[in-house]
Amino acid sequence: MKRIAQTLMLVFAALLGPANKTAWAQTEGSSDENLREAIRLIQSGTSLDKALSAAQQAGRALPKSHLANFLQYQAYISMAGGDPIQASPGVKPSPDAHRELVNESKARGKLVSVPKGALPSAVIQIGPGTDTVLLVESERSRLWILNRKGDSVTVVANHYVTVGQQGVGKEREGDRKTPLGVYRIQSEIPGAKLIDFYGPLALPLDYPNSMDRARAKTGSGIWVHGVPSDRYARPPLASDGCVVLANEDLLALRKYAKPGRTTVVVVPQTNWLSPTAWRTMASNQLAELPIEMFQKVAANGSSGSNGSGGTNGANGTKEFAARSVYHLEAERTMVAEYIDRRGQSVRDYWKREGGRWVPYLDATSAAVH
Repeated sequence: MKRIAQTLMLVFAALLGPANKTAWAQTEGSSDENLREAIRLIQSGTSLDKALSAAQQAGRALPKSHLANFLQYQAYISMAGGDPIQASPGVKPSPDAHRELVNESKARGKLVSVPKGALPSAVIQIGPGTDTVLLVESERSRLWILNRKGDSVTVVANHYVTVGQQGVGKEREGDRKTPLGVYRIQSEIPGAKLIDFYGPLALPLDYPNSMDRARAKTGSGIWVHGVPSDRYARPPLASDGCVVLANEDLLALRKYAKPGRTTVVVVPQTNWLSPTAWRTMASNQLAELPIEMFQKVAANGSSGSNGSGGTNGANGTKEFAARSVYHLEAERTMVAEYIDRRGQSVRDYWKREGGRWVPYLDATSAAVH
């Protein structure tokens, strides 16, 4: 009892005043990394002093983060020999507060460290008409920022995200699911035109795309946006179908997310490969395509003014200028994205059938095969 009482005194001291910066060893890294480090150490039950330090540092950097407060509680309770899952949220009482914070802890803790330089198998290649790809993995609650570097791909950063209350795989208006597939950022809505709920800006996506329409999916208003100004983040399944980031993460994302130049790929999860394994995988995937498809997307197989593949325009130049290719593994679908002269995204879809890729939807003619 004495030990628990001492622990609770530490809890109140931490909540009522600023943390003593010299009391614990400082942890290097971003606020998100500190949150994940605290979660990892609390879950493992080791180095609880370091877990508390990481949670405190995250709390100082993110004063609106209820999770940082919660993790401090969890660290204290663990140090006292209690069950951290039963720790009080440390925020204004709410029937859902404890459950939401536990769920956020679990979601952030799912991010197994991806080896440095690893690349996702969901992205086969990024063409010159696309500056950035935002890859959302719903099961990891993560958004990855990917840039093209020559014929290869690099990972710039990643952020925690929230998706729909009912998960992913949107089918109809109002089902509170986030769509799976390949989408394009259409515009940017500044915060001045939004209510506070959506944060400092919103990036509308082109849902439903041609594949969605071919499958009779309905709905609209799928955005990438932020959170209300009085909080840091939302639980992992909390939106009506949008992709939601912390406001500071959304603002950091802004320099990469350009309307008409940025693609958003939403998948349940993808495999992460070493650069060598990724290049082999990408080459093998492209080599399996029928020759007419391969010629359209081959990065170096060029003719005409821009070497894009695609159809000829009236003046003999190529109509489509980019060849990005994505693999929606869960749906056994390959997507090729081209950018036409107007800057619009046009996509072809292929399905895996009988051990080979066959055309499913040719978006350039809107034909389902």
